[in-house]
Amino acid sequence: MSKKLETIALHYVRRKKIKTLLCRMATHICQCKLEPLMCFSKMNKIQKVHELIAAIPKIPHCVHNVYMQYLEYIWEKLVLDNGFNNIKDTLEQLNINIDINKLVCENNKQSMININDFKNNYLYNIRPLNCILEVKNNETNFLNFCAMRPGFSELEGKLFGLCVEINQPVFTIRFFGIIDRDPVRLYRNALPMDLLYDDLKEKYNFRFLVDDAHGFG
Repeated sequence: MSKKLETIALHYVRRKKIKTLLCRMATHICQCKLEPLMCFSKMNKIQKVHELIAAIPKIPHCVHNVYMQYLEYIWEKLVLDNGFNNIKDTLEQLNINIDINKLVCENNKQSMININDFKNNYLYNIRPLNCILEVKNNETNFLNFCAMRPGFSELEGKLFGLCVEINQPVFTIRFFGIIDRDPVRLYRNALPMDLLYDDLKEKYNFRFLVDDAHGFG
């Protein structure tokens, strides 16, 4: 009897966790600036999962564990289709463990992104719209950023897309998100401007007078 009660309690905790994650997923989707029809379609899928959870009391206890495994599988599919909050949270929900310190930045000079920038900023600030997980063999563990143009058709407004690609020995995962307009220059002010100045000076022999308040003088 005690074993049965323990199993029931465990399944209740697992159901509660999925319901909480579904609510957070709904918030994430609402913040993604999707077209109304696309947003409705994604919300409808979340509602169907809620209905599956609500049906659990009607199912025999002997198959609850299999049913919960099925719900957890559906949750991972939702994460792949929609992303989840940011890259770090998305990786956690997909149970993918990546050692960021072992990544090598691809085209580092052009993108001016290093591993510390990715680990401290972009890992938490990029909002994925969906992901692609591909099983393949890679020779190196590298990180690559590239712009997606034209913008994604399902987005509301003219926003450029961003692809973050992480390659590991046996798989590649790509995150597709949006580039923030940065209206108050939060991200632009954090850019390593010295690298920009040095690169422009080397290529075009420009000389800049920098004003602390306005950027270029």
